[in-house]
Amino acid sequence: GWQGVWRSVNGGIKFTKISGSSITGFLNCLTVASSNTKYIYASVNNVLYRTNNGGATWTSVNLPTTITSIAVSPDSPTKIWVTLNSSTARIYVSTDMGDNFTDISAGLPSMSARSVVVDDNLDEGVYLGMNIGVYYMDKNTPWMLLATGLPLVAINDLEIQKSGAKLRVATYGRGIWETDL
Repeated sequence: GWQGVWRSVNGGIKFTKISGSSITGFLNCLTVASSNTKYIYASVNNVLYRTNNGGATWTSVNLPTTITSIAVSPDSPTKIWVTLNSSTARIYVSTDMGDNFTDISAGLPSMSARSVVVDDNLDEGVYLGMNIGVYYMDKNTPWMLLATGLPLVAINDLEIQKSGAKLRVATYGRGIWETDL
């Protein structure tokens, strides 16, 4: 992702722009569904771009404010979570590629969300990095703070490391942290 979405089929020797003239701005986010790589999601500011045919055609939808992160369900390429740079609408979920969204921010503090990652467990655990702290929820649990040993700092990125059953947390200026899933 750069100014549009580009793809390489030869290990990065040559790239082809697959977003055509659909996306002209510099991307904030880019995510490819692991369960079906023809589903690609990208954002420029508050516009979510999506394709379900590997980039042959793109559609878009506007969200209330800048999209800061996109996560795709490991099981369903049409189910996505997006985080927003807002103190009110912080995280949305959609089961139809973003045609309809549900705000699932209730129970979170009034600060921007910066990163989201989804576990492929049965409960579909969602980890959310915010301006301060990491929060967790699943199908049976409301949002709760995961803060043991983590400094009060902005969370820039979250990654799940499955073989070690760890959540890795990249912060702004305080290093990388990890905790058990």
